[in-house]
Amino acid sequence: MHFHAVILLLLATYASALAVPPVMRTLEEGWTNAKRFAANLAPLKPKSLYTPTKVQVARWSNSPSPSPSTSAGPAGACSGYISVYAVGQGPAGWLSATVMNVTGVYSTTTTDKTQALKVSIPCLTTNPSLLKAANGPDSKTPYVGFIQEEDEPDIAPGADNFGLIGPTASTASGAKPAVGDSYYDVITDDTTFIEASVWKYDSKTYELTAAWINTDGSSQPATLFWDTDYYWFGFTGDLGKLISEYGSNNNFATIKFYLDSA
Repeated sequence: MHFHAVILLLLATYASALAVPPVMRTLEEGWTNAKRFAANLAPLKPKSLYTPTKVQVARWSNSPSPSPSTSAGPAGACSGYISVYAVGQGPAGWLSATVMNVTGVYSTTTTDKTQALKVSIPCLTTNPSLLKAANGPDSKTPYVGFIQEEDEPDIAPGADNFGLIGPTASTASGAKPAVGDSYYDVITDDTTFIEASVWKYDSKTYELTAAWINTDGSSQPATLFWDTDYYWFGFTGDLGKLISEYGSNNNFATIKFYLDSA
C-alpha cells in the first residue's frame, strides 16, 4: 500500500478512538512527509508477533535494574540484551523481541529476559558497526537499524526531523541513507531509507550510542527516544526541537541503550 494511503487509513481508523491534545500544531496536519512517517506510527498500540497475550508494558517503578555487563563471543563480539534507560526516570527493562509496533518497528520493553532482544556487536567499535539480533522477527532484516522517510532523511540540531528504530538489512559503515530492506517495509509495503551500521559500543560504560549519516556524508549523533504513549522507538538530531514543534503533550522519553549480559 502506498505510504500516504497507509497514513490516511490509520488516521481514519483511529480518529474516533484517540483524541489529539491541543498543541502548537497537531500531529496530523501541516506535516512534511518525514512527519507523516511518524504519524503512521503514533496511533498504534503494540501487538505480539508470536502470542495473543496482553502486552505488559514495563514501567519505571517496577522495571529491573540489570547490571551492565556483557559476554564476549567468537571473533571479539560482545553479546547481550539491550537494556533501556530513560534519562531522568531510570531503568525501563529490556527491549522486547516478541512485541513490535504493528508497522514493524520496536515498540516496548519487557521485564522478562526470555522475551528480550538478544544482540551482538564487535567489542571494539572504532567505526560505526552493525548490531545484530539473534531472535528478531525476520531473518532477512536481522539488524537493529535506523529507518527514515525518503523525502527528508537528514537530522541535525535545530531540525525536527526524526526516524524509527527497527529491524533492517545490513548497510556499510559510513554509508549514506539509501533504499534498503526493513521489517517496516515488509509490514507496510512502503519503501524507505535505512542505515544499519550506526552503532558504537563503549566497553567501559557498556553504552550503545549511534550516529546517522546525512545525505551530504556528514555524521550526526543521534538522540534516542521512546514514545511511551503510542509505543515506538525513534531517533532525532534535536529532541527539544521536535517537542517544541509538536507540543509538550507528546510523551517522548530520552533514552539510552546499554548492553546487558547474556
